[in-house]
Amino acid sequence: MRAACVALFAAWPETAWIGLQHAVAGGTGMTSWHFKGRDAASNVLEVVGCDLFTFDGDRIVRQDSYRKTD
Repeated sequence: MRAACVALFAAWPETAWIGLQHAVAGGTGMTSWHFKGRDAASNVLEVVGCDLFTFDGDRIVRQDSYRKTD
């Protein structure tokens, strides 16, 4: 996980996640988000998405991610 985060911030030094929303119901959780980033060459990327989680107690046992670029 650490290596993935380091690579993300190296590729997109100007990065923000906005409009975060979280919900949990029983053993299921959801996070929706809007990613905005700009790389060193000033290329802009915007992605909206959500992550769905399945919990077993206090552990995440499954995560599914869905993304849509504009």
